[in-house]
Parts: sequence; structure tokens; C-alpha cells
Amino acid sequence: FVGASIGVVLATPGTTDVDGLVRDADIAMYRAKAGGRGRFMFFEEAMRAVIQARHATDSALHRALEREEFSLDYQPVVDLGSGCICGMEALLRWDEPARGRLWPADFLSSAEDSGLIIPIGSWVLGTALDQTAVWRRCLPNRDLLTMSVNLSGRQLLEPGVVDVVATALAQARLDPRAVCLCLEVTETVLLEDIEAMALRLTALKALGVRLAVDDFGTGYASLNYLQGLPVDILKVDRAFIAGLGVDEKNLAIVQSLINMGRRIGLTVVAEGVENAEQLAVLRQLGCDMAQGFHMARPLPAEKITELLQRDPVW
Repeated sequence: FVGASIGVVLATPGTTDVDGLVRDADIAMYRAKAGGRGRFMFFEEAMRAVIQARHATDSALHRALEREEFSLDYQPVVDLGSGCICGMEALLRWDEPARGRLWPADFLSSAEDSGLIIPIGSWVLGTALDQTAVWRRCLPNRDLLTMSVNLSGRQLLEPGVVDVVATALAQARLDPRAVCLCLEVTETVLLEDIEAMALRLTALKALGVRLAVDDFGTGYASLNYLQGLPVDILKVDRAFIAGLGVDEKNLAIVQSLINMGRRIGLTVVAEGVENAEQLAVLRQLGCDMAQGFHMARPLPAEKITELLQRDPVW
């Protein structure tokens, strides 16, 4: 069965720029595809601005690595039993000369589409593990600190991803069996091709790393696929945590997600904890770990070092 996505451009009287018309129709066609396929869209001038911005981002991304414009912030993950920091999540930042500091939402889709997510992802993994090694080696009582790094779907399906992870661990002189690395994959990515993802996750698991399902609850998941994946951790999406203490429905959802995770032997982490009331509710519900602005915002490595030296308890 053949479908079609159609882009339409309306020519004004006297238009002679045929190439321009075809280009604009092409832009509208790609917007139709992005909007769900099997539909048509008329070209609007705003579409051209979006495309131009995307092209500018793509061009700048190609130079960003060699110019060392990327950096990492780290957000603490807190054990709710002890109240102490037990891990970090590495978060990518891009200090783009023309636009200033950019967050992943501003450029990761471009990196995915262009394939640049592969070298960028390798840099993130290596940098985060090197920093983990420094903290484990130089700070007392931090020899069990775990680093969480996000993997995109494109990274996960790369044939050499297992070798990339193994090499990064070796170069940082970290033993994966010492539970130093957790790789996070979003639930929606896993649902795209469960069989292929399961094979790749199994190979990564064999290295000794931990595996987490990020943004859990947003992909209409079921126990069926969780039972077939070698995952260790469920990270409950921040959208559900935001309603704790405000919406009884949210409380019921979070409680069911925590209970489900614990019953099948998974560690449950709550994302986006922003106040003491949410933290207290999560403790009452038996959640294992949490991260969010209430404990600490994402910070550069030097600020995290100071935080680890103070060893706060929440």
C-alpha cells in the first residue's frame, strides 16, 4: 500500500522563480511527513525560518566537537533510604558562540538526524567516566558513586556501541563490575523495536553495566516488554512527580509505577523532584531514589566536587 505526503506552495502573480517554488513545496512536504505522514500542508514563510535555523544548527554542530564547545553538567541522584548522594546523571550542554548555552532539546534532534550523535555520544560517555574515576579516586566514601549516561536510539543500534562503552570504561580505568556506569534509554525508544533493543541491551549488560528505562510511564508500556529486557532501573517521568501532593490521580499513578517496579525486582528512581512535599510522599510510597531541583540542580564538575565534599543529607 502506497501513501503520500504532499507539500503545496501557492505562487503569486508574476512569479518566475520555479526553483524557489519547488524548494518551498519541498519544505512543506517534509513538514507534512513530520506531522504524521499521509497528509498535505501548504507552505508558510515561518517554515523557511525553521529550516534555515535547522541548517544553521547542523553546520555549527559539525564544528562544535573540534572547537570543544560541549560541556557536561551533573545532577545528583539521592538514595531515599539514607538521604545521601549515590550517583550522578551526566547532562550535555553546548556553548554555541552565536546563541550562547544550549540545552539538549535545542540540538539533539539535529544530531540524531545527521548522525553526529555518534561522536558526540562517545565524547559524553568518555568525559563522564573520566570524571567518575576522579571522584571515586580522590574523594573519601565515593568509591561506589554511579554515573548515568543517556543513550539515544541511534547510538544503541550502532553495531559498535558495545565496543565504544567497553573502551571508555577501560580508558577511565573503571571496572564495570563495580557498578560504576548506568546507561539510560527512553521508554519510547525501546518501544520502536523491542527485539533489536533487547539484543543490544543484553550485550551491554554482559559488560557489567546497569541499564535504566528513562521517562517511564510516557510510552504506554506494559510488564510484557519489561520482562523481556535486561533492565535494572525504572525512572518515573517528571510529569507524574509534578502532581504529587496536588492531584490524587497522579499519586495513584506514581504508587502503581513504584509498586510494579519493585515487584519485578527493579530499582525505581523519581525524576523532577522540586519540593520537600514531593520528596516526603515518595519516601512514603517506597521509592528507592530521586533526583531534582529540590536536592540539586545540574552543576559543573567543580561545583559537584564541592557538594560531594560537604556530603549533604536530604
